[in-house]
Amino acid sequence: ATTAATAAPTAAPVCFICGESKTIEQVAVETGGEHFVKNVCGHEACSECLESWVAAQLEEQDFVNCPFPDCKFRLYPDDIERLNAERYESYKERLTKDFSVHTAEVKAMAEQDEELKDFLAEFTRVCPECNVLIERIEGCDWIRCRCAYEFCWMCLSPDCTCDGEY
Repeated sequence: ATTAATAAPTAAPVCFICGESKTIEQVAVETGGEHFVKNVCGHEACSECLESWVAAQLEEQDFVNCPFPDCKFRLYPDDIERLNAERYESYKERLTKDFSVHTAEVKAMAEQDEELKDFLAEFTRVCPECNVLIERIEGCDWIRCRCAYEFCWMCLSPDCTCDGEY
């Protein structure tokens, strides 16, 4: 019988990014609440590589994708905060900026393009908090914007009483 003293040592997990044996953590962790439960991709890497990945992604754009090739998972704000707290505050500030000018430009273009105008009317709403244009193709009527404001898709209210009757 094998005992703890004679058991073969278990190899430490290897980070797929740097190739070193390190403590590995999830790219994303399951969180959620009453209206929403986040699905995660299940990929893992070492904390140093994930921290660097988040920093590099945020230098170029306002979102972070999973570092695994061909993975379509986009990290949620709580994942970004967990993996790189130092960069999280500036990321959060960018998410809550006012998009009024951009949204007005898109609506002005729609006045010249009937197809775009119809698409915007059917599939988009403007967040009442930050004025970003939100596209929804399917799903429930409860929306959580990138700025963290939550509202009803139909009546745009955070205290919906429309029961889907718009």
